[in-house]
Amino acid sequence: MALHVSLIDFLSVIPRLYPNDPDYFCSLCLLSTSSLCPECQHTHSTHSCPIGGLCDTHRFHIHCLFNLYVMLNMP
Repeated sequence: MALHVSLIDFLSVIPRLYPNDPDYFCSLCLLSTSSLCPECQHTHSTHSCPIGGLCDTHRFHIHCLFNLYVMLNMP
């Protein structure tokens, strides 16, 4: 069953879900490294895939965040 959240609501809750605490581990990127996006495995320096920051140690690319949003809203 999908959550059906708006994109604005989804993006607005990110700072609360992922505080800027180096000892805090995101549930979305538990096994990732700080140099790779855990969804697409591209490095953060890839210019065609801008970074969307979730926390200081684990980050997602913006397009991967959007893919997650789409997945959450699938029927």
